Amino acid sequence: MTAAAGLRSILLTVGLMAGFISLSVLTTELAATVIEPTNRSSEVPLALVAPLALINPSYARQQTLAAVPDPRLPAGSRPSRAEIEQTKAMISTLSALSPTNPELWIIQAQLAASLRADDQRIAEMLKMAYLTAPSNFALMPSRLEIAMTTSAVSDPVLEVLAEGDIRAILLKRIELSDDLLAIYQRATEPGKAFLMRAAASDTPLSARLTAANR
Repeated sequence: MTAAAGLRSILLTVGLMAGFISLSVLTTELAATVIEPTNRSSEVPLALVAPLALINPSYARQQTLAAVPDPRLPAGSRPSRAEIEQTKAMISTLSALSPTNPELWIIQAQLAASLRADDQRIAEMLKMAYLTAPSNFALMPSRLEIAMTTSAVSDPVLEVLAEGDIRAILLKRIELSDDLLAIYQRATEPGKAFLMRAAASDTPLSARLTAANR
């Protein structure tokens, strides 16, 4: 082996070791954030959502919803468009590798909503979240929030799926009705009308929604 080849081999080894150490440190830091966060109300930077999704997709979904809570907020109140697009591209790649993971579809839908993407695209992402986890109560508030705060709720298929979530909550997980009230307060006018219709059979919730509209 020549001296030049030996030097290249040494540099390559050092580079690989440095990359491995950096990845290990990042993984350790992210795991610590997920397993034992010092402040559960603090937000993870949007740039870390994609690597975080590899470790804990559920926590990554929650952090995405916290980072970009409402697509109608002014640009200065949200991460930059470039940050959102970069994160969405990485999450899209992860979804392609793991298409049965509903958390990744919800993250994609929320990021697309924040970018004010075409409502049909958002609806299709939400449909995948329903297809891959139709009865997951933990995902229902997130799915409903995205649908009700965008025009995706006007999609006929998504209307049926969202109604199913609301019925399931009212029948089996009434404690989640507080989430429905919070979603109603952030919803678009079509979203509010949809929630009122879907909750009409539940007198207590219907009364709370009506009171919130005053």
